[in-house]
Amino acid sequence: MSALLPLRRTLLLTLGAIAFMSTPARSGDSDWEIVVRRPSREVIFTNKVSTHFATETSDRELRSYAGLYTSMHESLDDYRLEIDGRALDPRMAQEVGVTPWRMERRYPKGIREEVFLPDHQDLLLLRWTSGPDEVRQWSLTPRVDMRWIWKIPRPQYRSRVEGDALVIERQGWQPGPGAKPFLAIVANQDWTWQAAPRDLDLHHPRDAARRAMGETHPHEPGSLRGSWRGTVLDLAFALGDTPEEATEKAHQGLAHRDRWLDAKRHRIETLVAGAVLHTGNPRLDRAYRWAVASLDALVMQSRGAGIYAGFHWFTNYWGRDTFICLPGATLVTGQFDVAKEILESFLRFQMVDRSSPRLGRLPNIVQPGELQYAGVDGTWWYVRAAYRYLRARSMAGDPDLHFRDQFIAALALMVDGAETMAADEFGLLRHGDGETWMDAGGEDHPYSPRGDRAVEVQALYYNGLRVAQQLASETGDGTASERYASLAERSRRAFRQFFWDPESSRLVDHLDPDGSQDGQIRPNTILALTAVEPEWPPLLEADQERSVVDEAYDRLVLPYGVTSLDPQDPDFHPRHLNLKNYYYDEAYHNGDVWYWLTGPMITALCRVGRVDDALALLDPLVAETLDHGAVGAIREIRDGAPTELREEFGGATYQAWSMAEMIRAMHEDLAPALGW
Repeated sequence: MSALLPLRRTLLLTLGAIAFMSTPARSGDSDWEIVVRRPSREVIFTNKVSTHFATETSDRELRSYAGLYTSMHESLDDYRLEIDGRALDPRMAQEVGVTPWRMERRYPKGIREEVFLPDHQDLLLLRWTSGPDEVRQWSLTPRVDMRWIWKIPRPQYRSRVEGDALVIERQGWQPGPGAKPFLAIVANQDWTWQAAPRDLDLHHPRDAARRAMGETHPHEPGSLRGSWRGTVLDLAFALGDTPEEATEKAHQGLAHRDRWLDAKRHRIETLVAGAVLHTGNPRLDRAYRWAVASLDALVMQSRGAGIYAGFHWFTNYWGRDTFICLPGATLVTGQFDVAKEILESFLRFQMVDRSSPRLGRLPNIVQPGELQYAGVDGTWWYVRAAYRYLRARSMAGDPDLHFRDQFIAALALMVDGAETMAADEFGLLRHGDGETWMDAGGEDHPYSPRGDRAVEVQALYYNGLRVAQQLASETGDGTASERYASLAERSRRAFRQFFWDPESSRLVDHLDPDGSQDGQIRPNTILALTAVEPEWPPLLEADQERSVVDEAYDRLVLPYGVTSLDPQDPDFHPRHLNLKNYYYDEAYHNGDVWYWLTGPMITALCRVGRVDDALALLDPLVAETLDHGAVGAIREIRDGAPTELREEFGGATYQAWSMAEMIRAMHEDLAPALGW
């Protein structure tokens, strides 16, 4: 490469330096910044479309899922910067400051490394700053691992210099829908290319603990080498469908970096300001703000609008998760247009084949190239979310009659499908063992079999019938309203007859195929109570509801959250990862604490007047957000009997419904009760 900078990059260098010198100090960062020293914590950013970047604050190679991903396909695995022949390893960082829009590693001698993923751009932007009078030699070695998220190939790569960009591609690769086959790297400094290809064999202890994706084989093609002149060294890693597209994106990243960073910060701060709660507890307020921002990062545009279920292996839309998340992710924050877009997007995928046993259902998994309908409850969580959207819009004085009419038509098909394909003679919905949210092992090998009539499924269906009745009444369709009312009353009678055990004053978890009651104590009884809107005739009497809540609180609420099974049950598995004795999916819904369950439990406790107990349930969520796990986020699960060092790598590290239910419960239940 020529020693003289091309005119284009000279301009980019000049603009970048001016932008750096003229950009005012980011005063808002101190209000948000979480400072991490040791141990290392995970950090994840998204572009709000289909690309994300996952890394560690001050470590490397702990997870195979770290890197730059688009539509469940990895491209850039990692990078290594050397300054004057010495690697600037993240483990050397004295501290790391993280906000929802950037991460900054602070090294000795005043060197700082800033990591930023812009909104709506498939590129990663890195900036290193140093003293203005120093001239250093730098070397950047990219590490690529172009693959689907759950594959471990040993492919061949082609790396070439095209103009002022390094372009890398995997030879013979046909990536899946939405993935980008080309990676371009551009710098704001002059550089030369030194090819030194080598393949690596890496061990990832966090994933090896799960015996899943514990080894990978990334590739290092060589190094970009140059002299660091001036204060700022910027590099852009961009993805594209062609080399030209990737290169152009990289150049745009260098040119617009500071503007895009300020825009992302402004968007997030505006969002949070519009949904602010003042609880009087600074740590709780801070955790709440972070939860809103981190959840917003999962509201994506991968295949239409939707919400990623979580990181690392749920980077797609799960219908059930999305619909449970929607009130906390959009409605309480006033993002009605986003809610509508998500709701309308899923309606496009409704099963309309009248010969299908899943007639009327919405998919439980949506990702580029795939739809999957194996979930009985997701459709009825959708109905609940859609009705809440319509109600929120009307209360704001802006009713959405167009969506209401769409929804009414879709809801009629949902009810028809349920009645013709799933309902028994009493109006209870039948389903498979693995078709509820406790779906570990699926239908082939369910570890928490709940067929064929689960308690929360019946409550959700009853709620859906009441919604259908109400909407039909509002639109003047008396015949339909009467039909739905009759079906709802039938469902309510059957629920009381078959799910309430008068001898033990207990609501049972599910009915077995022979109609017998399953007596395991699980949090699904709380889901059943809270899934039904308070405006409908209740499924149980007030004293029965109180009995259900009291038992669930006494038996299922642990100091660190709500467990999926009574610890006194012989099937209780205290640790998710105990692979010498059982496969981890056996513990998933048989002992693991699920953070999302805190939301329904808070709702139930507030309904029976136990507000102080409900408020205390936020403490583990606050600690998780600010002090442990992924920075600013809440993970999926914890062990039923957690380890002292919190080294629990079984579940997703960054889970949407965990944060959504915290936000929703704070707004809908605790704020009215406590006057926030």
